[in-house]
Amino acid sequence: MITVYCNGCHDGDTLQVEDRTAGLRYYIRIADIDAPEVFSPYSTDQNFGRKAGAIVRSIVKSKTLQIVLLRRDIFNRRVCNVSLNGVDLATTLLRDGIVWADVRKPDPLGLKELQATAKAQKLGLWDYPGRKIRPSTWRRLYPPTRRSAIDLTFWDDQPFWSVD
Repeated sequence: MITVYCNGCHDGDTLQVEDRTAGLRYYIRIADIDAPEVFSPYSTDQNFGRKAGAIVRSIVKSKTLQIVLLRRDIFNRRVCNVSLNGVDLATTLLRDGIVWADVRKPDPLGLKELQATAKAQKLGLWDYPGRKIRPSTWRRLYPPTRRSAIDLTFWDDQPFWSVD
């Protein structure tokens, strides 16, 4: 387990963190969830995307988080279990209807069940107007333009002194 400081949130599942012990900054992706997409002013945002990002930002920005690295994703982000004060962040976000469950294996934490409960209670994105489209489907329907793609390598493994 690594303790990191959260500097910000791109969308509801991608965080900018600092490992102050190692002197590194990098992006992490919260495991087992998928947040509504936020691309940029040059592309189409998914319904509830900016709101989900703002909610997650209000929970984690300027806070100390505990992360456990599970793997790297196709964008070389660290995919991590993330907790705040001992509470699993993915579980909290699913319970409140902020994100979708993205579980492709056995689900010992009951994340799909948490999503179903939030959906039945019309919490978060489930109460938001507009069509409910899984973020993975949204990315296929509305790919970001070259100009709007986020540069996820900027912070990765950079010493503090080299980041402006």
